[in-house]
Amino acid sequence: MGYTYILVIWTIVGSVGWSPLRPEYDWRPIGEFHMDTWGRKYTAREMCEEAARQLALKPERYRCLKSK
Repeated sequence: MGYTYILVIWTIVGSVGWSPLRPEYDWRPIGEFHMDTWGRKYTAREMCEEAARQLALKPERYRCLKSK
């Protein structure tokens, strides 16, 4: 059995009161990548990082976290 990586991003999740000028941020999961026994060319972590690259996410705005 392989590992699973979850792509989480630092994103706006709301605002303080009614003001759109004071956004609230939090980490949110947006993708899950599995390493299985099918002999894939890339690892789950590499797939996660490639997804972040394709989304043009800055390194400080995302994490690839090992789940299993």
